[in-house]
Amino acid sequence: MARAGQPDGLLRGCPLCGTKVSEAHLGLRDFRWVNSALPGKLGLMDIDGVLTQASTGRVLVLELKPKGAPISVGARLTFGLLVRAGLELGRDYDVWYLWDQGKGRIKLGEAGEQGEPLNIRELTERRVVNLVVRWWEKGLTT
Repeated sequence: MARAGQPDGLLRGCPLCGTKVSEAHLGLRDFRWVNSALPGKLGLMDIDGVLTQASTGRVLVLELKPKGAPISVGARLTFGLLVRAGLELGRDYDVWYLWDQGKGRIKLGEAGEQGEPLNIRELTERRVVNLVVRWWEKGLTT
């Protein structure tokens, strides 16, 4: 669940493994040190994985989620902005949402212009790896 979705706006634990924040030793990754200075529910978010291709200006963002977890409003806004920025620049700024289904299975959805997950499909981890490699190679051949 997103930080803002918690009753007091604080992240209680890792959404993937369940480790309590107080036990995780997050250091600077515990964004409360800066979020407390921002107004309302505004706050930093983490990005789980980014692959950039300097020669082409392409960007692939992977947002990892546990099974069934929703995409927060803040994440949708942020990732939609990134996708639209890529379109305006004529570059691929792709965002893929990956939900861990267990046993080597992943649901993958691509972020649309509003950050909404589109084309959701269930794949094997190996297939997702192949898609990442294909994304990389596509940039080098176009």
